[in-house]
Amino acid sequence: MAPAYFIIRPDGRRLYTCNSSPGSSVSAYAIDPATAKLAFLNQQPSGGGDPSYVSLDPSGRYLMVANFLGGSVAVFALRPDGSIGARTAFVQNIGASLDPKDPKHAHAHSIRFDPSHRFVLVADLGLDKFLSIA
Repeated sequence: MAPAYFIIRPDGRRLYTCNSSPGSSVSAYAIDPATAKLAFLNQQPSGGGDPSYVSLDPSGRYLMVANFLGGSVAVFALRPDGSIGARTAFVQNIGASLDPKDPKHAHAHSIRFDPSHRFVLVADLGLDKFLSIA
């Protein structure tokens, strides 16, 4: 696996990655508190190409991923053991850049909650926009 980005859960016991190759996926690992060694838990397809960013919702129950190629974002439920469960949401960004030299399609680059925890914000480099998902 070639992790593109990772995040550690606030309790320090789980690490999540988005993997650009081989395939496009998200992975979960347990972190041993005594040694900091990683133990692979599981992996799920990210729902799009070349995932570039992962984040957790404020409750720590959902993993979100931005897929650069194709410009989609997805949300996965996290199981009680910290492994990645079923995909619970998928949004496909559609459109093109205002700059004619730029790609002609969406490229989701990051996904995070806003400070109020009411909205999910997506930075899309292909659309040259920040998108908000309620």
